[in-house]
Amino acid sequence: MSSTLSMNFQGVETAMKPSVSKWEGPHFRMDSCLDVHLTEVQSFKSLFINSPEPQACWLVTLSGHGYYKKDQHRHLLHPGRVVILRKPDQGALLADPKGLPWDFIFLNVSGDPSLALVDYVIHKYGSFQTLSLQGNAIQRAISIVQSVRQNAIKTAHDWSALTFEWLNEWWTEVERNSPLLSSALQSPEREGAVAPSYSPGSIKNLAQQMGYSRAYLTRRLKEQWGETPGKVLRRSRLEEGSRLLRTTNLKVADIALKVGFSCSTSFVRSFNRIYGVSPLVYRHSNR
Repeated sequence: MSSTLSMNFQGVETAMKPSVSKWEGPHFRMDSCLDVHLTEVQSFKSLFINSPEPQACWLVTLSGHGYYKKDQHRHLLHPGRVVILRKPDQGALLADPKGLPWDFIFLNVSGDPSLALVDYVIHKYGSFQTLSLQGNAIQRAISIVQSVRQNAIKTAHDWSALTFEWLNEWWTEVERNSPLLSSALQSPEREGAVAPSYSPGSIKNLAQQMGYSRAYLTRRLKEQWGETPGKVLRRSRLEEGSRLLRTTNLKVADIALKVGFSCSTSFVRSFNRIYGVSPLVYRHSNR
C-alpha cells in the first residue's frame, strides 16, 4: 500500500495521509476507548456492545483470553485476535476462568467516514482478524488509550487525526496479514489453481475465521462463481485427479485421498460423471 491513499467515503473523495501536522480531512470520530483488566468471570451484554447508536467497537485481546458469543457460536479471543462489533450488536463478551486474567482494549468509533472505512474492511476481510501485538495497529491503539488516560488529546482536530491515523494503520495491516475474502472469491479455474487440500468443512472453517455464517459466505461465493462452492471445489479436485492420472503412477485410491475425496468409490463415481470414462480408462487414453 502506498503512503498516500485515496478512498471514496459516501461520494466524498478524500486523500489519506498517514501523518499530518494539522488535520484538514473529514471528521473521524472516536467516542470512547478503554483498557480492561478482568480477574473474575463476567459477561458483558450492555451498552458496551449493544448501544442503539450506529457505532463500531474495535476490540483486541492483549493477554489471557475470552469469548465473543452470538446466537449459538462462540469465537475465541486470544492475544492479537481482533473483533469488530458493528453496533447495535446482539452478542456478548464472555470471560473464561481458564483465560483469566484477561486484558483487552476497545475503541468505539462513529460518524460516516469512520464507519464507511470499518464497513469496507469488514466486507472485504470479515469481522475477525489476527494481528501482531507488536504491529502498528495494536501499538497505536494502546498509545491512544494511554493518551486518553493522560488527558493528552485536547481538541476535536487532534481526535480526528489520531482516529484516522489509527484506522489507516489497522486497514494497512489487515490488508497485509489477514485472510482475504477476495482470494476466496476468485475461481480456482481463473487463477490456474487447484484445490486438492480443501476439506469438507473448509467453507465453514473459513466463514468462522472471518466472522461470517456459512450460509452468507456460500452465497457470496456463488454470486462470484455462478455455482455453489461445493461444485467448484469438487471440479477442482477432479481436475487435480486427472492431472495426477496423466503424470503419475499413483493408484486410483491414493489419488482419491490425495485430492480430498473420502474414498475411491466416491472419486470414481464423480470422475465418471464429469469425464464420461473411468479413471483407469482416462489414464490409458492420455499416456
